[in-house]
Amino acid sequence: MNEWNEELEVIMERMKAAKDVLDASLGSLILFRDNRYDTGQFGVITDGLFEQFQMPDLVLGNIPYYMFGMTEEHANLLELIATYMYARKDEITFKADMTLGIEGQEFLLKDYEGYALEIVSNQEEVPYCACCEAGEHVGE
Repeated sequence: MNEWNEELEVIMERMKAAKDVLDASLGSLILFRDNRYDTGQFGVITDGLFEQFQMPDLVLGNIPYYMFGMTEEHANLLELIATYMYARKDEITFKADMTLGIEGQEFLLKDYEGYALEIVSNQEEVPYCACCEAGEHVGE
């Protein structure tokens, strides 16, 4: 991702201003059942970036049921990325196949139904899955 060529104080002021606008403009996160998967997976999506600011909404999908209680962590990640996107909207066009570096982790942005970007881990696929090997799914 493009680095900010500004002093830390300026960056923090821009992020605070962006957060204030988004807090006053966006609805609550929408929790949904992620039907792309056979097991009990869920997702979280922002509400209003696309409609109000012509920016892609953000999605975290494929959240296992047992992790769904950690919604606050998911919300914090979406809020951080949405704030960053809004603060940099005049400098960067956020789109699918971009990689975001946040707190030492990398996330890939993927297209989600044409109006949103899904935030996914950039880690390699796991080479072995016991469920797939057994030809069955767990969870439901």
